[in-house]
Amino acid sequence: NGQLLRLLECPTCFEHIVPPVYQCLNGHLICNKCVVKCENCPTCRNYFNPERNLYMEKVSNLLKFPCKNTAYGCKQQMFISLKEDHEQECLYRHYQCFFINCSWKGFHSEVHSHMIKNHNNNVVIGSEQFFEIIFDSDSQTLKSFLSAEGEYFAVNIRVSEPPTPPLFRQIKIQVNLFGSKVKANKFKFFVEFTQRKKRSGFSQKLIYESSTLSYSEIDEEEMHSDFKRNRISLTSELIEPFMRRRGYLSVPFILKVVPV
Repeated sequence: NGQLLRLLECPTCFEHIVPPVYQCLNGHLICNKCVVKCENCPTCRNYFNPERNLYMEKVSNLLKFPCKNTAYGCKQQMFISLKEDHEQECLYRHYQCFFINCSWKGFHSEVHSHMIKNHNNNVVIGSEQFFEIIFDSDSQTLKSFLSAEGEYFAVNIRVSEPPTPPLFRQIKIQVNLFGSKVKANKFKFFVEFTQRKKRSGFSQKLIYESSTLSYSEIDEEEMHSDFKRNRISLTSELIEPFMRRRGYLSVPFILKVVPV
């Protein structure tokens, strides 16, 4: 088992190669994450074969792989079909801080203390929170660490740069739970915009809903890049009735995280 696992070691990232397995024209293997980053084989500099190595994929299904958290103390080994589920729930799993320019990684039990110590101005507590987007001339990214419902969440809000008319600015909101995909599926979040007319007493609301993602579904290399699925995407045109003008243009809203 150990000798075969060494044959399934990616020459670029040095992690074990799991299906789908790719190879160059000379048969050197590479993992599915690194193959999209490399123009040539890192072993022989030849081109990659567009066909997968189905034989090695069958071999990998017969082997027991160590948990990716082995370096942090996990001793478990499991078949590839069980590997992802185990690593989602692994007690030795490490989380990377999602704030820009922070390279900290640590156990789940250490996440809260790290946020309080290093990002306290961006820590909010409670399942219902008030946020405000200020529209200036630049794009912006707002990040908050949310402690609610006995869990920890990463809140990401992004506003695009002002486009050329008649296009509108894009607002994207995503919430990720520090935990497994199974646990993330037990929560959803709402974004609520409210407009109240003082004279008439008229109230208008706009509510959007989306499910939360597991924090592990943010690839480390995409941590500070574009969002994936399970997000709320809006345009400045949609929320224009809820904007306020007080020397600057802004839109307040309520974000709620609730159990499903």
